[in-house]
Amino acid sequence: MKDATTLLEGIKSRLMPDLNVEMIVREGQPSAEIVKAAGECDADLIVIGTPAHGWLTRTVRGSVTHSVVHHASCPVLTVPVRWPTKS
Repeated sequence: MKDATTLLEGIKSRLMPDLNVEMIVREGQPSAEIVKAAGECDADLIVIGTPAHGWLTRTVRGSVTHSVVHHASCPVLTVPVRWPTKS
């Protein structure tokens, strides 16, 4: 978890140095931990990426984003993730 925290702090300092963002790193079932953490810190908003998986992958594995949207007690902003393609 220390590696994840270090990575997130580096990203925050480069991309959002003046933004008031609280980053939390936890272990567990992702959607449940995201919803629980948002409730514990009285979050105003959850921002979560929507990876480019097909319908079959979402059906078989479930969707963290879908679960968070349906269980969070605050608004959830979903952002499509577009990975760079190889040239």
